[in-house]
Amino acid sequence: MNKNTTLTLAHYQSWANQKLFKTLQDLAQDLYFKNFGLSYHSLHGTLNHLIAANQLWQYRITGFGSLPSALNTIFHEDLESTLTELEKFDQFWINYVKDEPKLDQFSNFKMQNGNDYSFSKEICLHHFWHHCSLIRGQVQATLTQQNIICPPIDMIFYLMETP
Repeated sequence: MNKNTTLTLAHYQSWANQKLFKTLQDLAQDLYFKNFGLSYHSLHGTLNHLIAANQLWQYRITGFGSLPSALNTIFHEDLESTLTELEKFDQFWINYVKDEPKLDQFSNFKMQNGNDYSFSKEICLHHFWHHCSLIRGQVQATLTQQNIICPPIDMIFYLMETP
């Protein structure tokens, strides 16, 4: 792995989120808050989980911010505020990767089970972004089941669009 690859992944995350968020902006409120049986119940709960995941990994990797009280915390009551915060995190990660000279430096943290772990910051970022892709997939599948067309957000499409 290298910094250029990690920065590409940071930009891809932002791009994929923007594509998905644009689709969500036209969603009816009842569908946004409906319990679809997802891990975090609704699309609203699932997106708020992404905020919790961002906070968690931001704290673990950088020491900045604080740990969320729970992974199912609802931080915002509406879609617009939720998306705004997620967009801020996307920009944070892009800037962090650009500015961090030692992505290979190890980050020591404690998991929810109390066990201590140590991995490179770069590996932690890759894990975190993989998790975000999984969550985006849940959102995209839920929208597709409601006959809502989602744009393709695979990384290859980002690479084809990006000079």
